[in-house]
Formats: sequence, C-alpha cells, structure tokens
Amino acid sequence: MRNTFLHLFLMLGTGLWQPLPGQIRMGEWRTHLPYSYCTLAEAAGNKIYASTTGGFFSYNLEDNSVEKLSKVDGLSDNGVIAMRWNEEEGTFIIAYKNANMDIIREGEIVNIPDIMKKQIPGDKSINDIYFLDRLAYISTGFGIVLLNLERNEIKETYFIGDNGEAVGVNQVTSDGTYLYAATDKGIRRGLLADPFLFDFHAWETITDIPGYEGTFSGVAYYQGALFASWKDPAETQDRVYYTTGGAWNTYPYFTGTRCRQIMDQGAVLTLVDNHEVHVISEGLLVVRKLYTGSPRSASVDGSGTLWVADYGGGLVTNQGGSRWSIVPNGPYSSSVYDMASAGNILYAVQGGITGSWNNMFHLAVLETFREGQWDFDTTLLYRDLVTLSVDPSDPAHVFAGSWGYGLLEYREG
Repeated sequence: MRNTFLHLFLMLGTGLWQPLPGQIRMGEWRTHLPYSYCTLAEAAGNKIYASTTGGFFSYNLEDNSVEKLSKVDGLSDNGVIAMRWNEEEGTFIIAYKNANMDIIREGEIVNIPDIMKKQIPGDKSINDIYFLDRLAYISTGFGIVLLNLERNEIKETYFIGDNGEAVGVNQVTSDGTYLYAATDKGIRRGLLADPFLFDFHAWETITDIPGYEGTFSGVAYYQGALFASWKDPAETQDRVYYTTGGAWNTYPYFTGTRCRQIMDQGAVLTLVDNHEVHVISEGLLVVRKLYTGSPRSASVDGSGTLWVADYGGGLVTNQGGSRWSIVPNGPYSSSVYDMASAGNILYAVQGGITGSWNNMFHLAVLETFREGQWDFDTTLLYRDLVTLSVDPSDPAHVFAGSWGYGLLEYREG
C-alpha cells in the first residue's frame, strides 16, 4: 500500500479567507500530542527523528525547522516503537507499537503490515531494525523477520528458540561471519552464509558469556569487538560484556545500573545507561559523555553530533558545543480524563481511577490550550484530577475536582 509523505507545515495559498494563527480550517483535523517524554532518536540524512510516548517529530539540520508527524501527515499508524535509517539505500524504516511498519524512500511511503496481520500467538512487538546486504533484519517478540529492501516485502522468518519455538529477539548484529541475536534466552548465533538459517538447528547459544541463559537486551559489533548487554531480572544492576574473540570481559566504562541501548553508529559506538550516553571510539575507550538525566536512545549525525532521546527532556543534543533540547509545543501527557472549554481556552486534566474505584495517583496537572499554544500548571501535593468546571463569568477561573484529594481552584494571574 503506497501513500505520499506529506509535510506538516504547508504554505497557505491566497484566498478570500485565511485562518487566524493557531486556528485550522473548517473540516480539517489537528493532532495534539506530548513531545517531552522522548524514547527514540535517529539521524536520517539532514533530519533527526524523535519518537515520544505520544508523538513523533523531526528536526531539520539545514533550516532548524521542526515538523510534527502523525497519520494526518501520511504515516500509516501512530506510536513509533523502532526506527532505523539506511544511508546507502536512502531508506528509513519506521515500526509502530501494533507491529505495523512503513518504509520511507524518496518521499514515498510503502506500508508493510505483514507482521501486524500475522496470525501467531504471543508477542508480535518490534524491538529493533538492523540493515545488512539490502536486507532489514527485524527483531521481534517471536523471532527475526527478514525484509527485502529491493522488493519491499517479507523474505522469510527465523524462529530461533528451543526446538523452533518463538523467542523474544531484542537486537541483531553481525561480524561478517555470524549473525548474532540478543534474545530473552541468551545470545544466539548462526552462520551468515548458511542458507538454512530459517531452521532452528542452524543456531547455537553462546554459553561462555556470564548469565548466558538470561535476557540480553542488546548486542552490537564494533571494531572487532562484540558487545552484549545482560538485563538484570531484578532491575538492579545490568551488565555490559565484550569479547574480541577470546574470553568475555566486563566492560569497565559502563557506570550505570540500567543499559538502555548499545548501538554501532559507524564511526563510534554509543552506550546509553540510565543517566548518560557514552561515546566509544578507538581502543574501545569512552571519548565523550553527555548527561541528560533519563536517556533512552542515542544517534550520531554525519557531522558527529550526538542526539539523545531523553524521557522528560525531549530531544537533547550537544550541537554547537553546549547541551540544549528540542521539545515541540504540546500537552503535558497523552492521557486525558476530562476536558472543559470557555471562550478560546481549552482545559484538560490527566487523572484517573482504577476499575475498583481506587486512585491511580497521576500527578495533578491542569493543561491549558490557548492561541495555539499548550501550557500547564502542576502541584506535587495532589493527585488524580478527574473533572473540570469553568467559571462562566471568568474563563481564566477554573475548578478541578480530584479523586480523594479535594477540590482545587485555579485562577490566572
């Protein structure tokens, strides 16, 4: 299924009627999505793409413009869960939470819904994308799916679990001889030249790595070294190991407690922990760090600039030598429990209650949309705002009712 990749910002033609700033035309739709809780960052040509818990946007390196992107703009779905850019092919692949995928090439979108529609039990989520020899290796909750980039179609599927069972694959890499897979049941490998990799017998588990039967969240090959991140089931202390062909060693420069991502960026390797990003270069040494508070993913553009998806800080970069962030204007959260409007002001709250009428303990946040811009007021003392009422004589005077925390009054000024 083919579509056209539309741009969010369009030049308005001349006419008898023009919408005021912040307004949209009659019959048109506009999305209002949060952008501060960033989970993925990917450099793709002259743009940096960022996925958040509720939205998706790009930053243009040439003119510094920001585009908010969604189904309204031609994408096949919302909720980007994985994405990867292939410089040689000029191809950008986006995977969504529901396992749908888009291939974007030269402004054209080709939808690949095969995994989403695949009739298999269990987890169909897409975890990562790896390019090799005009193929995209899609790491999924059940195995590895090969996508032919020339034909834009699924080539085959590898079920590499015990006895051919499904196993969660979190990331794939290759050293040119073997294909390595970080799975929920250890690191597995198969000979890249083996034409029968679809047969689980062609795969073996690497047993000389510590915790070899456990979950490995990532694997990457860089400058003759194979890196693997072991996920602590107690979520206390993850481990990063590496080997250059001999015994496995603990990577000494991993200083965090959680390993969020490990990725070969070409010229460098990036290692993302729960507080900062480590840039690894020659000699497998850390040559640069960027602290962001809560990083989730990192990417490096063609000039060597680091871009970080931070959960709470948006898209963070060290471009120009100092740290700064990009957060498009949007609501505080994708969760909305109640809304109210008065005049040209829209109010929203993100509280909630459980099915058994108990608190969900969502932070008390009053979101305000006025003249095309979102703003919010918050307090740490209260939780779960569930209803709104605006003073009919004063649109800037609003009451918010909470679940178990009383009535809150807000007045501008």
